[in-house]
Amino acid sequence: MEEPLETLDTIPETQDKLISLIAWLIIACLLFYLALFTFESFFKANQFNKVDEPFDVSSSEMTFDSSQEVVITEPFFTSETDNEDSFLINIEEDSLVNQVSPISQDTNTMVEIINETAISEKVSSIFENSLDLIEKERVSEVIAISSDVFQLRLSETFSSREDAFAKMKEMDLGDLDLKFDLILLDNVYRVHFGTPIDQVDLSKLESYLSLRNTKVKFSILTNGDISDIENKIQLEKSKDVASLPSVENFRARAAMIQFTIQIGSFLNESNAKQLRDKMFKKGFNSDVEAQQKGAKVLYKVLVGNYATRREALEAATELSESDRLPVYVRTIN
Repeated sequence: MEEPLETLDTIPETQDKLISLIAWLIIACLLFYLALFTFESFFKANQFNKVDEPFDVSSSEMTFDSSQEVVITEPFFTSETDNEDSFLINIEEDSLVNQVSPISQDTNTMVEIINETAISEKVSSIFENSLDLIEKERVSEVIAISSDVFQLRLSETFSSREDAFAKMKEMDLGDLDLKFDLILLDNVYRVHFGTPIDQVDLSKLESYLSLRNTKVKFSILTNGDISDIENKIQLEKSKDVASLPSVENFRARAAMIQFTIQIGSFLNESNAKQLRDKMFKKGFNSDVEAQQKGAKVLYKVLVGNYATRREALEAATELSESDRLPVYVRTIN
């Protein structure tokens, strides 16, 4: 009976050794898998952070997400400078079309030199063309000034600005948007049409207006006549305003024509005369009328002479819109 008891005592010792061995194997496997996982994670992290080419982001607000796909889009230009840059870029792209890919470093250098030369030649041609256009415009301006030019004007002269405007309202200009100038020389007004033009265009203009205005006579100014008129105008401007017969013209016409326009009333006579002289420079006959009001004297500025109240009202409306002056149509006492 003693031998079986000894066998039973040895069984637990053998099981303990087997269990201990299995435990150590399990621990060894866990350590192996842990080491393998750590190495793999470290290897993947290095692969993720690896950058083939460095790049620089100029804006501090820009962010980059590696999980998103990078899409390169063409720029959209909005300013004139951007359009010019785009135009030069297109020139550069055109010069690079159908280029043979470089085989060696020397070939690559040669291609770059050829491309730069082509771009420089195209850009130079652009600037040369621009300079040629500018030069042609300058030459055309010089030719226009030095060549013979003519200007059309009415043969009739007018004693006042109002009479000249009345004549222009009667004329039929057809479809022409024709500008005209009132020229005051030797105390009379003349109507000049448009700007100086060549003889062919002037003949067409004269025929066009003559067919629509059979009772109106025109005269032609040569280049010399235009220069003489300009010189006389500059000479008239240099004269003293006090020597110009504005008051005399106004009073001479006031004896026959009663309606006028009052444009201001002043307590200071010098202020009234300043406005009177200003209106005469604009082509109006003018005078200052003094009127006693109790202990004060009012100096009223009168402009123009009109045969009817309707003519005076039309002129007053035009004067109010152009010079922003208070207007009042009245008769001359």
